[in-house]
Amino acid sequence: MNTVASEPIVSFEGITKQYATATAVEELTFSVQEGEFFTLVGPSGCGKTTTLRLLGGFESPSEGVVRLHGEDVSGAPPESRDIGVVFQNYALFPHMTVAENVAYGLKFQEPPGNVSKSERVTELLSLVGLDGFEERDPTALSGGQRQRVAIARALAPGPDLLLLDEPMSALDARLRERLRVEIQALQEELGITTVYVTHDQEEALAVSDRVAVMQDGQVEQVGTPRAVYHEPATRFVAEFIGDNNVFSGTVTDTAGDTLTVDLETTDVTVETSRDISPRDDVVFCVRPEQFSLESGVNQLATTVQSSEFLGWTTRLHLDWHEQELLVRADTELDETVTVSFDPTDAHLVTGGH
Repeated sequence: MNTVASEPIVSFEGITKQYATATAVEELTFSVQEGEFFTLVGPSGCGKTTTLRLLGGFESPSEGVVRLHGEDVSGAPPESRDIGVVFQNYALFPHMTVAENVAYGLKFQEPPGNVSKSERVTELLSLVGLDGFEERDPTALSGGQRQRVAIARALAPGPDLLLLDEPMSALDARLRERLRVEIQALQEELGITTVYVTHDQEEALAVSDRVAVMQDGQVEQVGTPRAVYHEPATRFVAEFIGDNNVFSGTVTDTAGDTLTVDLETTDVTVETSRDISPRDDVVFCVRPEQFSLESGVNQLATTVQSSEFLGWTTRLHLDWHEQELLVRADTELDETVTVSFDPTDAHLVTGGH
């Protein structure tokens, strides 16, 4: 991953976008550092594509300020923002060759580096692994090849900022995995600031320097992939990013950083540095891999409902007092199993009870 600079290239300051009957995004405030791979991730309808369109100049905010390099560009058109965009459907021109599609990115701007347009096209097609494809018809290309053409076209004028709007949503899982590695490597090689939109949590964790998790038009959490996975700020983030087990209960006792929590059917202990008092309601999560099948503290007697062999692990679906728990194991297990978790592996979150 990149080491990012301290000066943000992108700043969203209290951005709200309202349509006639709905608010698409509300009071968005975040920044993107120069050279960073920054991903907006969330379920369909959460506002991530609207956020990207506001950044690209395809929409104007109802409230707030969008800044690029510190300059207010909230009302500036896309062509004045020095950005490259790869749309979800790639938007290639079927009547143009591959080379002509890439060269279209230079229609309004000369190529960087004092090279000719044809030299720039050749350079970029080589960069994305499409040497010799100049005269091909885009309709004869695979989905992955069309995606690469779209990226080359977006990079043609040498933009400061690259925007990618779910560019792999139509591809099969294996191709997605291979291409996301290629996109990440390309972004690191060029050092270009990239804002990426996806609904795929695994994809977001794999490629990003930082992630903004969105729900209902708002940012729930911004952080590194490891932070949003291991230290989710809210219940939504905990449940959306990867498998998780969420518990809610009432604190009955505190001793230093250790809380005793009544889960109605049993008491467990949780460690936290937060200021929590007896009788407070708390919500905490425990990842499937943090459960142990060996005896320990915080034991929960469960019934095996089903299991999934995933190759590198087996995912157990367990019933604990009508709550489903997900646990990773080395093998399938019998009908009943007692699992446990360490108090330090429980992470408190906000939102819901």
